[in-house]
Amino acid sequence: MSGHNDLIHDLDWSWDDRFLVSASADGRVCVWNLQDREQEHGDSLNYHNNDHLYFVAEMYHPTFVYGARLHPKRDDANLYIATICYDKKVRIWKCEVEDLELPQCSCKLEMSIED
Repeated sequence: MSGHNDLIHDLDWSWDDRFLVSASADGRVCVWNLQDREQEHGDSLNYHNNDHLYFVAEMYHPTFVYGARLHPKRDDANLYIATICYDKKVRIWKCEVEDLELPQCSCKLEMSIED
């Protein structure tokens, strides 16, 4: 994946293998749609300039992101993602993925691991 500009610290697949999330030292968590990877773009997975075929959304953090986990269950319209960042905060994100042309992710909860 060339969608990140720094080291990828963590990857997590959705239970149905449709989505992949990647957490990076560039301060972003990216969501990738791999549902049609074999049908439409199977030979494109090896090329750095084809990220746009799979990229869905990104979640910005103030510093390095060390972990990202998808909630094991989802409905067809939303993904729920937990992230942990170098700023010692856990964030819970909701990503609306029903319309993959206009996905929206928002932070629903933020809590410090020091509290």
